[in-house]
Amino acid sequence: MAQSVRSLFAAADLEPAGHVSWGAPIPERGNGVYVVSLSANPDADASPYPDPVFNEEELAQLMERRQQILLDGNSPSMSDLMRRFSEFWLPDENIIYIGLATSLRIRVNQYYRTPIGARKPHAGGWWLKSLSNLPHLFVHFAPTTKFKEAEEAMLKSFSERVTTYAEDTFREPDDVMPFANLRGWHKNIKPYGISGATGEL
Repeated sequence: MAQSVRSLFAAADLEPAGHVSWGAPIPERGNGVYVVSLSANPDADASPYPDPVFNEEELAQLMERRQQILLDGNSPSMSDLMRRFSEFWLPDENIIYIGLATSLRIRVNQYYRTPIGARKPHAGGWWLKSLSNLPHLFVHFAPTTKFKEAEEAMLKSFSERVTTYAEDTFREPDDVMPFANLRGWHKNIKPYGISGATGEL
């Protein structure tokens, strides 16, 4: 079944402490975990987007900045990249990234301000920057000193509870993680076939 933000935090014995719109500072400064969602409602368990909506201007910037980018060992077109991203979109899930932080406020701010194609300060979930609905996303958060264990439990729960529909359509159905996560709960790397996408700008 599709998961809500609340049920995902519950997998780590946490309750969501609040949420902000993408780009707004998180009031919590301590350790914790956070979830990027398509909904402000922590109890929502459905997605309004059956397909990803891409920002072609951002993707053009990526290809200009990172001319060494490869897809399966070959130079891709923008359409090639969008097609590959789409293979990992989960159309009935509203959770699209799970992360941890030693300081929620600082780490999420780093996520906001890292340009697509940059390695620093936070490139881990760079797939989000390919989306045109970025300003309409929401960041839910929960403080915890056991943030590593919490992130692992949340990624594991997401993988185990993904819907049958998602399993049937996902490119790698035995290795499911949120759209913008590139590493899973047991440290497996998403088999997305893209290299050279981040570096020094």
